[in-house]
Amino acid sequence: MLRILVIATLFLTQTAFAAASDEFSRAAAQAEAKCKANPKGDYPLKVMFNISNQSIRAMEDCGPEFPLGSTYDFVLIISAAGRIERVIPGPISRYGQCIASHLRLPQTVAKPPGASWPVHVRLLHGKLTPEQQVSSIPVLADSAGTQEKPEPASSAYAARVVKIEQAVVIPALQKDVKRWGKNSIRLLYDVDRSGQMHDLRVIPQKPNPWAVETIRRALETVKFPPIPANVLNEVHSDRVHIENDIDSK
Repeated sequence: MLRILVIATLFLTQTAFAAASDEFSRAAAQAEAKCKANPKGDYPLKVMFNISNQSIRAMEDCGPEFPLGSTYDFVLIISAAGRIERVIPGPISRYGQCIASHLRLPQTVAKPPGASWPVHVRLLHGKLTPEQQVSSIPVLADSAGTQEKPEPASSAYAARVVKIEQAVVIPALQKDVKRWGKNSIRLLYDVDRSGQMHDLRVIPQKPNPWAVETIRRALETVKFPPIPANVLNEVHSDRVHIENDIDSK
């Protein structure tokens, strides 16, 4: 499985963390309701992408002092313009207190579907479990305490897929460099054993509907090489998950 670290340029803010209370439970419930009402929406992932750089730094500062499995939850309330209006922390632990003291969020993130939009975020010191990977709550993990076994066959296959993807996507974006602009765009998708793409998600760091649609059109007819048997054995699945970031120059 190809994993490429998200690198985002984020602006700092002095957003104050509100006192933890029943308010968090209400905000978390509202965020969950939004996700259930729009199960195919990727807005929480866009927000996670926007805040990932500073979140990772805060976890790196705090992680070594705390046991694996420590978490910190909070809900962001985001205005229609994409401004972070409030940060509502969940139950405060020592790990949460450390994260809150180090975390400096950007002033703005991607614009939400509506005003005062809640997004529940969880930071995890450790490795994601299978359940957390499919959770409606976006989880950012530092993968501490894990040493992944090398998977040369699947890594090589993923690199082939990304090379083919970029050979199609980048020329399409370069047809109108001004509309592409300076941006970082994350692509997430699965490839099945026959080489067919599934569940494509295109998440720009800065909103750019033209770039998103251009990428979707460029990839809609692309077929990748069938997955070799040794790759299927490594990933223990009939699909390979691909994550890749495309950065404009």
